[in-house]
Amino acid sequence: MLPYPVNYTPYTGAHLVAQLQLLLFAGLAFFIMLPQLKRSLTISLDFDWFYRRWLKRLGVRWVAQSSQAQQQWEATGRRRIERLNRWLVKHLGLNSPFARGLPTGSMVLWVTVLLWLLLLVFYR
Repeated sequence: MLPYPVNYTPYTGAHLVAQLQLLLFAGLAFFIMLPQLKRSLTISLDFDWFYRRWLKRLGVRWVAQSSQAQQQWEATGRRRIERLNRWLVKHLGLNSPFARGLPTGSMVLWVTVLLWLLLLVFYR
């Protein structure tokens, strides 16, 4: 698959012995050093202590402030919606001037007046 010929044979005797030696000596070093790998009851502070501690405090503070801002924003939105609702009920509700029935003749009269006004404005 390479663009040029390669003379590499991985399963020769020398290569197998070299890889086996590496594996065996790595295992030997592990078992020799095993007593020093025992657990010790110490606290080791790494760099992650900073972001675990400080970023946690920063995150808690951020959540508290943002939730307070969100509550204020929601309260303002609720007040505005209630004010809009009161205005709509006042002007478009069942007792508003737009809700009462008007006779058809008065509507035809107003349409005629508006059409005459348009004719006067555009054809002067």
